[in-house]
Amino acid sequence: MTRLTVGVETPRQVEVLDLLQQSDAYSASLYPVEGRRPLGADTLSAPGVHFFVARLEGVAVGCCALIEQGGGMGELKRMIVDKGGRQQGTGRALLAAVEASAVRIGLRLIQMEVGARSIGAHALYRGAGYRDCGPFGAHRLSPHSIFLEKQVGTDAA
Repeated sequence: MTRLTVGVETPRQVEVLDLLQQSDAYSASLYPVEGRRPLGADTLSAPGVHFFVARLEGVAVGCCALIEQGGGMGELKRMIVDKGGRQQGTGRALLAAVEASAVRIGLRLIQMEVGARSIGAHALYRGAGYRDCGPFGAHRLSPHSIFLEKQVGTDAA
């Protein structure tokens, strides 16, 4: 049986930077420049950002970030699962870690912008209870994006 772990780590690691580059390349293959807003390691290392790395047998196979937005809200960003980590529960494990962390730090709502053509991601998030919502924060309506959210914690429905 393979061993999958998820923990909070720095994004400033070679194998994590490789995952972020994979994410950038995938997004570039699907969306025009105006439809992409990647965050780099500096932003992902800032205060209020919780960066998660999924490891399969010790090898980084996925990552994502939870960014505190204030008012009990957090935004999920930069979710990527390497081909070697797919069909292993990696995405679900990352989401579970993010949601548990959100509850621990007092967040009540997790929101995200997802690429409209990222169908596998839509299935993962909706299967985990995320629902459609409108744009939030600085995000605006775009044909390249959908917006999802989920209540977490004791007030979650």
